[in-house]
Amino acid sequence: IMSRRRVKNIALNDDEDYDVDESFGHSFEDEPAFGVSPATANAYLFVRDKDTGGRITQPPLPDVKEEPPQSAPAPQMARLHVATAGPAHSVKVGFAGAVAVSPSVPSPSPRLLSTKQQQQQQAASSASNSRSASPAPPRKNGADPDSAGGDSTEASAASAAAAAEAYKRYCAGLGDRAMINLVIIGHVDAGKSTLIGHLLYLLGAVSQKVIHRYEQECRKAGKPSFQFAWVLDESEEERQRGVTMDVARSQLSTRHRLVNLLDCPGHKDFIPNMISGAMAADAALLVINATRGEFESGFDQGGQTREHALLARGLGIGQLVVAINKMDTAKWSETRFAEIRDKLGVYLKSVGFKPDCVSYCPVSGLEGANLNKPLSAELCPWYASGPTLVDLIDRLTPPARSVDKPLRFYISEVSTGGRGAGGSGAVACFGNALSGYAAPGHKLLLLPANQRVAVKAVTSSGQDASAASGSAIFAGDSGTISVSGGGVDPAHFGPGSVLSSVTTPCPCTNRLRAKLLLLNVSQPVTKGYQAIFHQQAVSVPVTIIRLLAQINKSTGQLERRHPRYILSNCCAEVELQLDRPLCLDVYTNSRELGKFMLRDRGVTVAAGTVVALRPTDSSQPDL
Repeated sequence: IMSRRRVKNIALNDDEDYDVDESFGHSFEDEPAFGVSPATANAYLFVRDKDTGGRITQPPLPDVKEEPPQSAPAPQMARLHVATAGPAHSVKVGFAGAVAVSPSVPSPSPRLLSTKQQQQQQAASSASNSRSASPAPPRKNGADPDSAGGDSTEASAASAAAAAEAYKRYCAGLGDRAMINLVIIGHVDAGKSTLIGHLLYLLGAVSQKVIHRYEQECRKAGKPSFQFAWVLDESEEERQRGVTMDVARSQLSTRHRLVNLLDCPGHKDFIPNMISGAMAADAALLVINATRGEFESGFDQGGQTREHALLARGLGIGQLVVAINKMDTAKWSETRFAEIRDKLGVYLKSVGFKPDCVSYCPVSGLEGANLNKPLSAELCPWYASGPTLVDLIDRLTPPARSVDKPLRFYISEVSTGGRGAGGSGAVACFGNALSGYAAPGHKLLLLPANQRVAVKAVTSSGQDASAASGSAIFAGDSGTISVSGGGVDPAHFGPGSVLSSVTTPCPCTNRLRAKLLLLNVSQPVTKGYQAIFHQQAVSVPVTIIRLLAQINKSTGQLERRHPRYILSNCCAEVELQLDRPLCLDVYTNSRELGKFMLRDRGVTVAAGTVVALRPTDSSQPDL
């Protein structure tokens, strides 16, 4: 009898019907298949459809029954095209956040919702709010979509018009340049900080006086060649150790681009900081050490050249500039350059970088050769007519900006008091605007603390554009938003918090469904597997509480339901439990908030995207 009971219990656990799972509210077939091409299966890539503007599209599983369309109409949005100097600044502005939330609207179901179900629910909720909300006159500063007292067409149009006008002034401040975020990655001692510091000096971003002072201090410290590296390595510990430990931020201007630089550490002990910087980037500059033996140590298994390239691609970066540095130590050998390019090119293609999106450039960061001026025919005759590093950066394509979406400002650093805090009692939040825009006077929601705050001051990474646009910050920018709120504890502010639209708050949860690609695991992953969840600037412990399905990474087809384990280079859909709630979103809604990495014992073991979320009470605004 005991034996039969044991068998029966095991059968019940193994035969859990995922198709009617009340935890998620839908079956596996409700989600598109997760598939990548065989050539790029090792890089956690996503099939993108150019006709849909880069939106992820996957082939559906066979025999999937389509659900009938919902009758609730989608909310109307005022769409305004801003005429600017270049096509990169064209934007459609229409804030869904202008719809006011009525207190009588029921809160979302606690079940996990698929992307399709969330969109349908939002459309129905927005339509219901539009019918029940009372009209309110537009504000004088009309730029705040969340400050409108109602959902009248007049107020919505005024907010959209104000946003379009602010963005037009912002683009006028940029002139013919477009904003792009560039992350600097590579193996330790590849010369990343020296390369970027010298480039900033040559472009006039750092004065000769500062470089002379650093040169004198470096000689006293016994590091005579570190004067350019100290431009970015500002902390005393970094200068003593000669190693970048945190993400250093700077900015340079080229002919057509305003580039926000994020210099990431190359040491393996600081990979979490590298992930934080790469998540905020649109393109990457991979620095390679051309010295004989140094390239090999970084490129061999366990080197950071491989891991950084894999992480960058797994985090959605598709454009890559490869700077083969320290070519002076290789005597500007064409053979050495071709050897590194060929070996690296094969690996980059295997992890998903398209050859057309990867460019190579021989440079010397210490000597400043081929940074902003072409190489001479005497020094390097085989590359005398090739593009410089600045030329390749200037050719990078900036991504589309989600200015028309609700505000999502991700906080990475916080300071209270002082000049940058915007006044007494204000808190200065430095971070990245993932979507939407913010300006002084806006009312925002601090999550996951669920506290109302008011914007006091804003500084943007584009200083000229910021001044021209009335100190507004737009999607794609990094900068500081100084906020204040009656009774808000400064302890609620911290890395990982999000300043969100009040009417369309950012979801917060500690339980989610995700699709994983296992990269490098030494043992089978089973239910109960624990790792560290890295997302933007935060890392929290996470547990895999259910293995839902194993997916063929080449075709996207379902291979097995409820597998007992998953192995390296396998794709799977799992349920994750975080130790504390985080601000996340479904990948199809927000690329930045919907991607993450799993690390275990100092090794990156998986890349993942969020499929569904279970909302928590803190994700609902207290209106």
